[in-house]
Amino acid sequence: MSLHQSAHAKIEVMHFIKSRTRGFTIVELLIVVVVIAILASIVIVAYNGIQQKARNTARVQTVVAIQKSMLLYEADNGKGSLYPILMTINSNAQCIGRDYDDVDPSSTHSCRYAVYDNGTTDTTPINQPLYDALRTEAQYRMNYTPVVQRNFLGVTSITSSAPFITPNKFTDTGKRYTLDGGPLKDYYILMSYRLEGTDQNCQLPVVRQTSQTATQANFTSGFPYSVTYGGATECWIWLDW
Repeated sequence: MSLHQSAHAKIEVMHFIKSRTRGFTIVELLIVVVVIAILASIVIVAYNGIQQKARNTARVQTVVAIQKSMLLYEADNGKGSLYPILMTINSNAQCIGRDYDDVDPSSTHSCRYAVYDNGTTDTTPINQPLYDALRTEAQYRMNYTPVVQRNFLGVTSITSSAPFITPNKFTDTGKRYTLDGGPLKDYYILMSYRLEGTDQNCQLPVVRQTSQTATQANFTSGFPYSVTYGGATECWIWLDW
């Protein structure tokens, strides 16, 4: 190879190397940034979903622990022995335990705090006799991060930090109640708990009120959840006492 050919070959090699090592263009950099942003958002959404699922699972585990305590109490004291304890508070809802986050900004410790559109508020009281009865059977902790529902049915927000009991009596409502078309009852008792997110699976057998008249309310089982609105899912367990 002549000297001229050798020099020409070196020039071509250097030109090739230079062309291969040029920097990214603005368009290429923008594409990379957009791709990274999309991947980051996917990771964040997936992580948040995993965290929400973990918190919901912990809430369900708390409900299971409470159910076991109730079954143990009934086994030791006879079927129906919890009913008079549940009716000690004249309220449409009552807290089960004590070691939950206080969601009442006033002096009263409460597991549920509601703020209505008209500015009034409502709290759920503690059923101390129920708590005392259940803790003699088994210990459980309220592993229950508060759940907030917003803007529905005249309610600005409801914050719940634990499962709670809702007893309803014929003498108060003028209605009798039935589950899955079974015998009419003069009362019903539900254990209610909330999960983050709409249309969540309650993971336990729950019921839903499917119809009612002026004198009768009908509940049906077999649904994945009871009610879903306000950014949360409600789960109602029928307590047959």
